[in-house]
Amino acid sequence: MTREDDGNEGAPVRRDPPSAPETAKRKVWAHVDAVARFASAQGWIDRSERVLLERTTTEHVGGDVLDIGVGGGRTVPLLRPAATRYVGIDFLPELVTASSNRFPDADIRVGDARHLDFPDASFDLVVFSINGIDAISHSDRSIAMREIHRVLRPSGTFVFSTHNRDGPGPRERPWKIPPVSVRQPRSSA
Repeated sequence: MTREDDGNEGAPVRRDPPSAPETAKRKVWAHVDAVARFASAQGWIDRSERVLLERTTTEHVGGDVLDIGVGGGRTVPLLRPAATRYVGIDFLPELVTASSNRFPDADIRVGDARHLDFPDASFDLVVFSINGIDAISHSDRSIAMREIHRVLRPSGTFVFSTHNRDGPGPRERPWKIPPVSVRQPRSSA
Protein backbone atom coordinates (compact mmCIF):
# COMPACT_ATOMS: atom_id res chain seq x y z
CA MET A 1 0.00 0.00 0.00
CA THR A 2 1.52 3.32 -0.99
CA ARG A 3 0.73 6.45 0.99
CA GLU A 4 -1.54 8.97 -0.66
CA ASP A 5 -3.22 11.93 0.97
CA ASP A 6 -6.70 10.91 2.12
CA GLY A 7 -7.69 14.16 3.83
CA ASN A 8 -8.11 12.49 7.24
CA GLU A 9 -5.14 14.18 8.92
CA GLY A 10 -5.96 15.03 12.51
CA ALA A 11 -8.87 12.57 12.67
CA PRO A 12 -9.64 11.60 16.28
CA VAL A 13 -8.02 8.38 17.42
CA ARG A 14 -10.06 6.09 19.65
CA ARG A 15 -8.15 4.89 22.71
CA ASP A 16 -10.25 2.09 24.15
CA PRO A 17 -8.95 -0.12 26.96
CA PRO A 18 -7.63 -3.51 25.80
CA SER A 19 -10.37 -5.96 24.85
CA ALA A 20 -10.62 -9.39 26.49
CA PRO A 21 -9.10 -11.11 23.41
CA GLU A 22 -6.24 -8.58 23.33
CA THR A 23 -5.57 -9.11 27.04
CA ALA A 24 -5.52 -12.88 26.48
CA LYS A 25 -3.10 -12.53 23.53
CA ARG A 26 -0.80 -10.34 25.60
CA LYS A 27 -0.76 -12.92 28.38
CA VAL A 28 0.03 -15.80 26.01
CA TRP A 29 2.72 -13.91 24.04
CA ALA A 30 4.36 -12.55 27.20
CA HIS A 31 4.75 -16.05 28.68
CA VAL A 32 8.40 -16.96 29.15
CA ASP A 33 8.19 -19.91 26.70
CA ALA A 34 6.61 -17.77 23.97
CA VAL A 35 9.19 -15.01 24.47
CA ALA A 36 12.01 -17.59 24.19
CA ARG A 37 10.47 -18.99 20.99
CA PHE A 38 10.09 -15.52 19.44
CA ALA A 39 13.63 -14.56 20.52
CA SER A 40 15.11 -17.59 18.76
CA ALA A 41 13.28 -17.09 15.45
CA GLN A 42 15.53 -16.29 12.50
CA GLY A 43 15.32 -15.65 8.79
CA TRP A 44 12.45 -15.47 6.36
CA ILE A 45 9.09 -17.08 7.12
CA ASP A 46 8.70 -18.21 3.50
CA ARG A 47 9.82 -17.39 -0.03
CA SER A 48 7.12 -14.79 -0.59
CA GLU A 49 8.19 -12.82 2.48
CA ARG A 50 11.80 -12.96 1.31
CA VAL A 51 10.99 -11.70 -2.18
CA LEU A 52 8.69 -8.94 -0.92
CA LEU A 53 11.04 -7.64 1.75
CA GLU A 54 14.10 -7.84 -0.48
CA ARG A 55 12.30 -5.81 -3.15
CA THR A 56 10.97 -3.17 -0.80
CA THR A 57 14.21 -2.76 1.14
CA THR A 58 16.05 -2.40 -2.19
CA GLU A 59 13.57 0.31 -3.25
CA HIS A 60 14.13 2.14 0.05
CA VAL A 61 17.89 1.66 0.59
CA GLY A 62 19.13 4.44 2.83
CA GLY A 63 15.62 5.22 3.99
CA ASP A 64 13.97 5.23 7.39
CA VAL A 65 12.27 1.95 8.37
CA LEU A 66 9.62 1.27 11.01
CA ASP A 67 9.25 -2.41 11.93
CA ILE A 68 5.91 -2.86 13.74
CA GLY A 69 5.52 -6.03 15.80
CA VAL A 70 9.25 -6.68 15.96
CA GLY A 71 8.67 -9.47 18.49
CA GLY A 72 11.89 -11.23 19.43
CA GLY A 73 13.83 -9.52 16.65
CA ARG A 74 13.50 -11.92 13.70
CA THR A 75 13.11 -9.07 11.21
CA VAL A 76 15.84 -6.79 12.59
CA PRO A 77 18.67 -8.30 10.49
CA LEU A 78 16.36 -8.50 7.47
CA LEU A 79 15.39 -4.81 7.47
CA ARG A 80 18.05 -2.84 9.34
CA PRO A 81 21.05 -3.29 7.00
CA ALA A 82 19.44 -1.26 4.20
CA ALA A 83 18.13 1.50 6.49
CA THR A 84 19.70 4.77 7.48
CA ARG A 85 17.39 4.73 10.51
CA TYR A 86 15.70 1.58 11.78
CA VAL A 87 13.10 1.58 14.57
CA GLY A 88 11.41 -1.60 15.80
CA ILE A 89 8.34 -1.51 18.04
CA ASP A 90 6.27 -4.11 19.82
CA PHE A 91 3.41 -3.70 22.27
CA LEU A 92 4.85 -6.27 24.70
CA PRO A 93 7.71 -5.07 26.93
CA GLU A 94 8.88 -8.67 27.32
CA LEU A 95 9.44 -9.01 23.57
CA VAL A 96 11.09 -5.59 23.35
CA THR A 97 13.52 -6.73 26.06
CA ALA A 98 14.23 -10.00 24.22
CA SER A 99 14.78 -8.19 20.90
CA SER A 100 16.94 -5.51 22.54
CA ASN A 101 19.06 -8.22 24.16
CA ARG A 102 19.63 -9.84 20.75
CA PHE A 103 20.33 -6.53 19.02
CA PRO A 104 21.60 -4.10 21.68
CA ASP A 105 22.59 -1.45 19.12
CA ALA A 106 19.15 -1.40 17.43
CA ASP A 107 16.47 1.17 18.30
CA ILE A 108 13.71 -1.06 19.66
CA ARG A 109 10.88 0.38 21.73
CA VAL A 110 7.54 -0.44 23.29
CA GLY A 111 4.88 0.87 20.93
CA ASP A 112 1.42 0.23 19.55
CA ALA A 113 0.43 0.45 15.88
CA ARG A 114 -2.77 2.25 16.90
CA HIS A 115 -0.84 5.06 18.61
CA LEU A 116 2.46 5.62 16.80
CA ASP A 117 4.63 8.07 18.69
CA PHE A 118 6.40 9.54 15.65
CA PRO A 119 5.96 12.77 13.70
CA ASP A 120 4.03 12.79 10.45
CA ALA A 121 5.91 11.54 7.36
CA SER A 122 8.77 9.98 9.39
CA PHE A 123 9.34 6.72 7.48
CA ASP A 124 9.99 5.53 3.95
CA LEU A 125 9.07 1.93 4.73
CA VAL A 126 6.74 0.51 7.38
CA VAL A 127 6.59 -3.27 7.81
CA PHE A 128 4.06 -5.25 9.89
CA SER A 129 5.09 -8.83 9.17
CA ILE A 130 3.91 -12.34 10.04
CA ASN A 131 0.20 -11.45 10.20
CA GLY A 132 0.82 -9.01 13.05
CA ILE A 133 -2.07 -6.84 11.98
CA ASP A 134 -4.35 -9.79 12.74
CA ALA A 135 -3.52 -9.30 16.44
CA ILE A 136 -5.43 -6.01 16.32
CA SER A 137 -9.21 -6.14 16.64
CA HIS A 138 -11.15 -5.48 13.44
CA SER A 139 -12.53 -2.25 14.87
CA ASP A 140 -9.02 -0.97 15.69
CA ARG A 141 -7.38 -1.91 12.37
CA SER A 142 -8.61 1.27 10.71
CA ILE A 143 -7.01 3.26 13.53
CA ALA A 144 -3.71 1.44 12.97
CA MET A 145 -3.95 1.99 9.21
CA ARG A 146 -4.53 5.73 9.72
CA GLU A 147 -1.54 5.93 12.04
CA ILE A 148 0.69 4.03 9.61
CA HIS A 149 -0.49 6.27 6.77
CA ARG A 150 0.29 9.32 8.91
CA VAL A 151 3.91 8.30 9.63
CA LEU A 152 4.66 7.24 6.02
CA ARG A 153 6.31 9.73 3.73
CA PRO A 154 4.35 10.51 0.52
CA SER A 155 6.51 8.10 -1.49
CA GLY A 156 6.58 5.54 1.33
CA THR A 157 5.52 1.91 1.27
CA PHE A 158 3.59 -0.16 3.81
CA VAL A 159 4.17 -3.93 3.73
CA PHE A 160 2.04 -6.30 5.77
CA SER A 161 0.70 -9.81 5.74
CA THR A 162 -2.68 -10.98 6.93
CA HIS A 163 -4.73 -14.13 6.98
CA ASN A 164 -7.42 -14.56 4.36
CA ARG A 165 -10.41 -15.62 6.41
CA ASP A 166 -12.11 -16.97 3.27
CA GLY A 167 -9.02 -18.76 2.04
CA PRO A 168 -7.83 -22.32 2.51
CA GLY A 169 -6.26 -23.52 5.74
CA PRO A 170 -2.59 -23.25 6.65
CA ARG A 171 -0.17 -24.93 4.24
CA GLU A 172 -2.93 -25.36 1.63
CA ARG A 173 -2.76 -23.68 -1.74
CA PRO A 174 -5.98 -22.92 -3.60
CA TRP A 175 -4.64 -24.45 -6.81
CA LYS A 176 -3.88 -27.78 -5.10
CA ILE A 177 -7.08 -28.31 -3.17
CA PRO A 178 -9.03 -31.25 -4.59
CA PRO A 179 -12.65 -30.62 -5.48
CA VAL A 180 -15.03 -31.38 -2.66
CA SER A 181 -18.24 -33.28 -3.15
CA VAL A 182 -20.72 -33.42 -0.33
CA ARG A 183 -23.10 -36.35 -0.57
CA GLN A 184 -25.60 -37.27 2.03
CA PRO A 185 -25.89 -41.02 2.52
CA ARG A 186 -29.33 -42.26 1.60
CA SER A 187 -31.38 -43.72 4.31
CA SER A 188 -31.83 -47.46 4.06
CA ALA A 189 -35.23 -47.26 5.69
